[in-house]
Amino acid sequence: MFIVRLRKAHLESGLSKYRVNKDTGIAPDTISNYVDNESVEVGTLNPALIKLCDYYGVSWRDPEVVEYIGEGKYSLSEDEDNPQGNKKTLLTALAS
Repeated sequence: MFIVRLRKAHLESGLSKYRVNKDTGIAPDTISNYVDNESVEVGTLNPALIKLCDYYGVSWRDPEVVEYIGEGKYSLSEDEDNPQGNKKTLLTALAS
């Protein structure tokens, strides 16, 4: 599971969702899903998400943009593997 935060990048771009749709070819509903909410929980990193990250000039590898939270909603709570409840990137999670 991942938490995706693209709202800030979208707002900073100053672009409309319509413009993003025309430039990227990504469906308007998909764009709205990612940019109308402060964060969105998703199960996979799909091509549209990667394309939006590239379009906004942010990295999907940055845990402030795409945070890996494990298999369930509370997978990164304090536990023996993550005593501080720190954010993990996908790459960090795969290495552990």
